[in-house]
Amino acid sequence: MLLAFGLRIANIRAAGDGNPYYSATVQSMLLSPGNLLYAAAEPGGSVSVDKPPLGFWVQALSVTVLGRSGFAVIWPQIMAGLLSVAIAIRLARKHGGEGAGVMAGAALAVMPLSVAVDRNNTIDSLLILTLLLAAWSFLTATARRQRDWLWLLVGALCIGAAFNIKMLQALLPVPAFFAVYFLGHPARWPRKLIALTAVTVIAGAVSLAWTTLVDATPPDRRPYVGSTATNSAMALITGHNGLARLFGPMAGSDTAIPSSANTPPTPLPGGLPPELDAGQPGLLRFFELPLVKEITWLLPLAVVSLGLLAWRGRRANRGVLPLSTGHQAVVLWGGWLVVGWVFFSLAGFIHAYYVALLAPPLAILAGAGMIELWRVYRQHGWIGWLIVEIAAALTLAAQWSILVQISSAPLAWLVALLVFMVSIGLLALGLWRPNHTPEKWQRRALAGVALSVLLMPTAWAALTAAEAEPDRHLPSAYAGDTRFGETRRALARGPVGYANPVLLLLYLEPRTFDVDYVLAVPDANAGANFVLATRRPVLYIGGFLGTDPIVTVNDLQEMVHAGRLRYVWDAGERLRLLKPDIAEWLDTACEIVPAEALKQAGAPDTPGSPLYECG
Repeated sequence: MLLAFGLRIANIRAAGDGNPYYSATVQSMLLSPGNLLYAAAEPGGSVSVDKPPLGFWVQALSVTVLGRSGFAVIWPQIMAGLLSVAIAIRLARKHGGEGAGVMAGAALAVMPLSVAVDRNNTIDSLLILTLLLAAWSFLTATARRQRDWLWLLVGALCIGAAFNIKMLQALLPVPAFFAVYFLGHPARWPRKLIALTAVTVIAGAVSLAWTTLVDATPPDRRPYVGSTATNSAMALITGHNGLARLFGPMAGSDTAIPSSANTPPTPLPGGLPPELDAGQPGLLRFFELPLVKEITWLLPLAVVSLGLLAWRGRRANRGVLPLSTGHQAVVLWGGWLVVGWVFFSLAGFIHAYYVALLAPPLAILAGAGMIELWRVYRQHGWIGWLIVEIAAALTLAAQWSILVQISSAPLAWLVALLVFMVSIGLLALGLWRPNHTPEKWQRRALAGVALSVLLMPTAWAALTAAEAEPDRHLPSAYAGDTRFGETRRALARGPVGYANPVLLLLYLEPRTFDVDYVLAVPDANAGANFVLATRRPVLYIGGFLGTDPIVTVNDLQEMVHAGRLRYVWDAGERLRLLKPDIAEWLDTACEIVPAEALKQAGAPDTPGSPLYECG
């Protein structure tokens, strides 16, 4: 737990305000009850964030208690990460005792992607914590002959809460939850079917409560539902946060994107090219850059664990139900890992940090697997020794391969190779001839191997925490010193055409005190920093991606004539790309503010894109 806390809190200043889009959302939600209820992405309440509000409510509570700061927004994710480690320890004990718990907790504590995600204000850490609580509830219900319904109810509520954090992504582990109860509880199958049907109804009702509220509210009394074309929360579930994730940005989405806009001219924060974020879809996605450095470090050990738990649990089950403890682990953690692995491998539109969802089952399987290796060794002599050698060799070889891909420094390769050779040698000396080597030396040898397989991911997690310029928009593990890593860090600093908002505010603030909106911008990525700097309304003309039909030319004309809006900034010339009718109106009805006027206001730099003054 101390190791986990240290990795998540060290150098936390580098995290800044985290993802500006989400930080601005939290600041906006705190300004009015309506903004809080409907998850407004900017103080004016013109559009909502592209996620449900529960995770941001937790962050808003933290800001209320700790004060307005980037740390206050990130602190809930740090705490969620620590609680997830504690729960992983507890759940792994159910399958392998104290040793499995320690190993699982350590594995999750040092998982590089988990460290990156817990140090950011993306809400995946809260999602993972909620799903671990759901897994705990289903395991407890499975073990109880009486009052199992109470724990199933808790599990259903946790699933509903997780859905209201990240929508359909929360459902990936649910088949494993249902399967472990149905196959592991001793009750007759009709009773279990009825119980799981009730769980489905309750979880569904909780999941859709906020969606129903939003869609039942007249559109003129709430923000526009961001990342949709029909202003519907249900469309957000099925489109942007549903089919579009699996089949690509256009699949199942009701947001019309011009064909010429499919590839923006410059990468935007929150929209990096896929080869720099999650790679290309395919079965090898997790074994190639960039995803290979995130959670693949302990995958061979987890796969061996699945096989051992399935093989050794066969005697306890003897081919009948209910499942033994070992087979429950296979169904629950193996099901969670496999379903998520297949989905994220084939999904067409994901970010790298989404796959942090797979870190808990992978860590728990690694922990349980280490203890199963010990038991196999003790019971099967030299065959057990050989299995331990193979598992350790595969894991360390995979880690060496990862390091070679993400580092161009030969010294790093040599260190990794040295760790590999020493670990295998230690294992050979300490575990050879099980009937003649003292048990204490056998235990020490296996503990040394456990430490060795954690050494390289721990080092990479430390590099992730120490990074001076982490990607605040799309958190990921340290990208190494290859060309890929340097490109990633350059893009994390901000794309061409996006100026520091403080520079523009020197000109804008004295000239906008009598209007509602500081300015209008093409999308949330261009406007979020203005919200953070001023806590005033900033009009996101096209929502998050710049494609939403939130504002028309007539709307802008009316706002200008009513004295509600005066300035429009075409950051990155995204309006010209995505909203050509608005760009044409700006050219004819507004004037570009001269660079000299900005310099006279005290701005030492130009905004890089035209700033229009209208009316």
